Amino acid sequence: MKIKNIILIIVLVLSVVFLVIYLNKKSVEIPFNTNDLPETSDYIGNHTENMKFIDTVLYRGIYDLGIEGVFINVFTLSDEVKINFQRENEMELEAHIVGEDPQYAIYVTDMDRRTSLRILAHELYHLQQYHSKRLIDKGKGIVSWEGNDVDVLSIPYNDRPWEKEAFDNQSTLEKKLIKELY
Repeated sequence: MKIKNIILIIVLVLSVVFLVIYLNKKSVEIPFNTNDLPETSDYIGNHTENMKFIDTVLYRGIYDLGIEGVFINVFTLSDEVKINFQRENEMELEAHIVGEDPQYAIYVTDMDRRTSLRILAHELYHLQQYHSKRLIDKGKGIVSWEGNDVDVLSIPYNDRPWEKEAFDNQSTLEKKLIKELY
């Protein structure tokens, strides 16, 4: 009886060890390929703690979208903003961009490299909308979308035309970034 218990304990310990090894292998992040970033007149200041790769994604995406002459600072998204957004929209906020041409701030949640490509592709489309003046934040919950003033809170998040456009186009940029960076 004691031998069976010892064997059972050994099997359980080995199973836990193999599970830990397996899970750690899956969580290893694949770094971007070493490549030269394009020469631009843009500036990106990355002020996040653990996501130093974000500036690479942004430089590459800005170049791919033909945006020039912008200054972007990236910060970690506060818990208070995430909670308020979730309460108002019943969905999780992963990033958002604010600012006025040519100066912007992008706020992001903690994410890995691969996830950043999807999330930042979406925010880069908003940058393009702002930069082209198709989307203008007029303050106090009012934006101008293609020349028409819109009360942001009067339209559900997923029905906002600038959001629809960003969601519709982000996968094209994401795929291009994957090809360029991996």
